[in-house]
Amino acid sequence: MPLLSEALAATLLDCSVSVVTHVPGFGATETFAAWQRGSTTHSPISFHEEPAFTIAHGAALCGARSATLLKSHGIAKAANSVVDSLFAGTTAGFVAIVFDDTTGAHSDCIFDVDHFLRGIGIPFQRPTPDSAPEALRAAFAASEQQQLPVAIILDAADVHQEVPATPNGPHSSDPQPPQPQLRWERAIAHHLVSPLFARYQRDRLRAKLRGESLGAIAAAMAPPPAPTTPNDLPEAWRKEALRIVPFFEEFRSVRGEVVAGDTGLTSLFAFPPFNCVDITTYMGGSVPLAIGAMLAGRSGVWGGTGDFSFIAAGHLGLLEATIRRLPLKLFILDNGAAVVTGGQPIAPGLLDCVLAGYADSVRRIGQLSDREQIRATLQEATAATEMRIVVVECGGGEG
Repeated sequence: MPLLSEALAATLLDCSVSVVTHVPGFGATETFAAWQRGSTTHSPISFHEEPAFTIAHGAALCGARSATLLKSHGIAKAANSVVDSLFAGTTAGFVAIVFDDTTGAHSDCIFDVDHFLRGIGIPFQRPTPDSAPEALRAAFAASEQQQLPVAIILDAADVHQEVPATPNGPHSSDPQPPQPQLRWERAIAHHLVSPLFARYQRDRLRAKLRGESLGAIAAAMAPPPAPTTPNDLPEAWRKEALRIVPFFEEFRSVRGEVVAGDTGLTSLFAFPPFNCVDITTYMGGSVPLAIGAMLAGRSGVWGGTGDFSFIAAGHLGLLEATIRRLPLKLFILDNGAAVVTGGQPIAPGLLDCVLAGYADSVRRIGQLSDREQIRATLQEATAATEMRIVVVECGGGEG
């Protein structure tokens, strides 16, 4: 009989899961290694659970079934992304397999992950080892039915336990099911986490968690109309948005299939007449979301962030792009402050310090009034077969 780690890996392969992320940890490591042995795609380990979770979420948002394999303490580190993924939803199935170190032998402490996930609100179950492979298969179906990420919790020590082979398991001669045809379509009210959509997204999420069908939810609640940028924006944001209009007027001509943003000023350019951002979650999440979109096969993907968001969390995603050797395209609005949290200043030189390791990839736009420079820089970045990080020096403040 196969070990549980092998049975879980076989189920991921049977379900045509194409993107799997993983941060080393007891239980998760053994399962990831088993998946790697059967997969035709090499996937590196991740260093931090927040971008690992977000990469898998970004891939699922863009139509590729995905999974992330994390320890219980790891899902806690990813909590910012987990919460926002519930409101942004998903397109293809996305399952977090959480390995609980119930004895604390491989962790800082014994952590009650069940109560933690229940508090966050992500749907989850804790199957027995024998039922875990079928529970995983059912989790992908449930995720796609409700367009929500879901989780299953397993005792990490059980990965070494033998379990019965399932009908579609590691010893099955049945053909694998075909790759699901799950089409991502731009729907910013559903996939753009924004204060402007917050109440609608909360009510929609609550309806999903109650088990209401997507059709019934759509019939019961219409998405709010999108504002026009910058004229319809709240006064506090309008001035900063006006400042960066010239950049987005040029950017919209080079954008590809998917642009991932943050819940700062970048997300405000998701609205007409620019329509320059498609998906967002937490501040700094644009980089791993964009990586997920690339791994899902989307072309011309860009990420967009502000200096504060990038320094806070976005730079973790650059490590992921580097180890995967992806030609990521990213723009950073360098305003020197965090406008959406009150305009707190960023220490001079800090952004350059964080970007120092990527100096060969950095291109700068020094004046927003110089349309030729903006256009030329964006065109060069778009055409490059390597990573490009476009720093837009625009003054003011960005979140």
